[in-house]
Amino acid sequence: MKSGGLTEVLFCTLTRPNGQNPKRLISDTRKFCTLLSRVTKSHLIARCGGDLGHNLHFHVVISCIDDDLSRFKRLIGKFDPVKANRWDLDFQEWCPDKGERAWAYLYNKEDHTDHETYKFCPKQRRSCKRSDVCELVSAF
Repeated sequence: MKSGGLTEVLFCTLTRPNGQNPKRLISDTRKFCTLLSRVTKSHLIARCGGDLGHNLHFHVVISCIDDDLSRFKRLIGKFDPVKANRWDLDFQEWCPDKGERAWAYLYNKEDHTDHETYKFCPKQRRSCKRSDVCELVSAF
C-alpha cells in the first residue's frame, strides 16, 4: 500500500523484559531503526504503538520513501535484525493483505496507549550530510 510517497516494508515487534525503564525501549527502537536505515541506505519512517507500562513492547510499521524503495529491497538482506536488537524481536516483511489489520492493531488495541512516529535518514546523500534536518523525511 502506498500512501503519499511512502511504502510500508516491515512490521516489527520489539519487546523488553517487564519492569525495565520504558525509556530504554524507546531508545532501543530508535537505535534499531537507525541501524536499519544506515544498512539499507534508505530514508525510513517508523510508526510505533505499544505499551510502555506493564507489558513493555512496541509494534513498529516501517515505511520507506519511494525514491529509496529499490535500494531498500536490494540491501535488506545485509541487515541482521537479531544483532540490532538485544531482546525479543519479531521481524517480518510487510504483507499488504494484512495491512489494514496491522494498522488497526497498532493504533486501536486497548493496551496500545503509547504512539510515536520517528524519521530516519541514512546520511548517504550529499544534501543529507550537509544538513541537520533531512528534507526528504521532514516532508512526512
